[in-house]
Amino acid sequence: MKLKLVDIFKSASGKICHDSEFYAATRNGKTYSGRLCHPAKREKSAAQKAATDKFAKVQKIVSTILKSGPGNDAYDEYTLAYKSNPAAAETLHGFIFRKEYEKL
Repeated sequence: MKLKLVDIFKSASGKICHDSEFYAATRNGKTYSGRLCHPAKREKSAAQKAATDKFAKVQKIVSTILKSGPGNDAYDEYTLAYKSNPAAAETLHGFIFRKEYEKL
């Protein structure tokens, strides 16, 4: 499938609808689409729940840091570190996420 976005649509993200297996995402100016081919139907194991919880916790921390913006000590430190080593991650979000994930 080829998707060309017109001016009214600059990006796409999320599921097509609540029950859909299809999703779209925009990263670094490129729009991607995909499908969950074999979604799990059984309950998550303890290890999977722990991993999901850790991911959610780190994502919440990263969102807080990014929303605080320039002037916040954590934001400024991560921005400086990211700019001095841009090969460490493609985005500032990814850089902060990796660093916070390593802390836990």
